[in-house]
Amino acid sequence: MTYNKDLQILLISQVIAVKLLVSFSTISSNLNALCAQTWEDILKPFLNHKSENFKSWVTRIIVLIYGTLGVAITFLVRNVSGTVLQAVISFSAAGGGPLTGIIVLGALFPWANWIGAIVGSLASYAIIMWLNVAQYSLIPAPNTNRFPSDNCSVASLNSSFISTSTSSILTNLTTTIATTGHREL
Repeated sequence: MTYNKDLQILLISQVIAVKLLVSFSTISSNLNALCAQTWEDILKPFLNHKSENFKSWVTRIIVLIYGTLGVAITFLVRNVSGTVLQAVISFSAAGGGPLTGIIVLGALFPWANWIGAIVGSLASYAIIMWLNVAQYSLIPAPNTNRFPSDNCSVASLNSSFISTSTSSILTNLTTTIATTGHREL
């Protein structure tokens, strides 16, 4: 029996270890993707003439910054006053709304320029993020409204009514069964 129990513990610990390794691999690949995207799109045009050692240190610092932001966000998520899925959908909509606006602007208004698109999308993003942060960071006031029957002068109106009604229904039911002889009511 000890052999089976030890085997079960070993199997469970391996399943937990595999789940942790998968999540660490996912986090690592996401951090590397963010770092590569930031380097290629933002920093490479300005820092391409630097040495490889310098570029390596810059990418390590970028990974450290993104990792620190991820840990900080996990500490902020514990204060969210709804479900985490609800918050994720709200914050992803903050980025999806301005992006959809740029696409619609480009498709329907060919005379629009890039300055208007950038300014409009940044303003939209700022307003939506402001609303989302306010929604999930403010703690609502407790509900102090009294129940409407708190001012009622009859203390046990409902309980006496229910007990009287129940006893009269049972009395009528037993009387009907006794007089008709039917037990399948």
